[in-house]
Amino acid sequence: KKAMAGRNSLYSFLALCVLISIYRAFLLGYSLGEQNAGLPRAEDAPAVHGTVTYIRRQPQRVARSRDHSQDERQTSSAPSPPAPDGWEKYSRYDVRHHYDCRAYARDHTRAIPTLEYWHLLRKQYNDIVDSTVDLDDPVPPTHGYTLGEKGSPPFYAKHAADKGRGLFASRDIKKGELVHDGTHSDLVFPNAMVWRKFIFSLPKNMACDVTEWQWTQALTNGGNLQICLAPSIASLMNSSSLSPNILPKSNISTKMYAVRDIDREEEILMNYSIYETNWEKVGL
Repeated sequence: KKAMAGRNSLYSFLALCVLISIYRAFLLGYSLGEQNAGLPRAEDAPAVHGTVTYIRRQPQRVARSRDHSQDERQTSSAPSPPAPDGWEKYSRYDVRHHYDCRAYARDHTRAIPTLEYWHLLRKQYNDIVDSTVDLDDPVPPTHGYTLGEKGSPPFYAKHAADKGRGLFASRDIKKGELVHDGTHSDLVFPNAMVWRKFIFSLPKNMACDVTEWQWTQALTNGGNLQICLAPSIASLMNSSSLSPNILPKSNISTKMYAVRDIDREEEILMNYSIYETNWEKVGL
């Protein structure tokens, strides 16, 4: 009888263990079902075709900050920032300091301006400065402008080693040849206030470009200094006081001639110190 009672107790214990195992398995299955309720089903999984993966299910959007500086360098559609308080009295230096243009200028990877870029710059000039200036030209600003009967000028834009953007000869150029004629392409600003309105209508990096490219110059003998700008790749011409290869015949001229033979692919260099640079005299 004692042996039979022991076996019955053992059977009861084993039966209880089985029941407990079944109950635990039930609880585990319920918990996994709750956790997997939000996961994609098999038909939502990525479908792989060769080396390309196509995701059928739209991922959740995650809010994150983004640096738009590169976008602005590639396109002119970036909005212009609001003008700062007191902008009506800003000097050229104040504008460059406000936009931190020195840091922008140190970036030698700045993109060559696109056609859209030049179109916006020209549109803003017509809208704000002078609507009577005809800026239509069969030669796009990415290639320069119409230079006589030869079409575009004999240069093109690309990155110059260790100094960013520049202009390079697209063919061999002979000494004495007209290389750039600003009389048919340069823009002039009537006064400092109009210049400020124009500058603060531009996207930030474009405003930095313009303040870097512009210069002051008297266009007639004894005339007042003018604020000038070339609205094309001509603005990318770099300066060299030691070895320029193109120069104007006087400091009131914007026609520039080759002072020696220039080889194809050689950088076009002008000496801008020929012109009087005095921003205070023009109110900036």
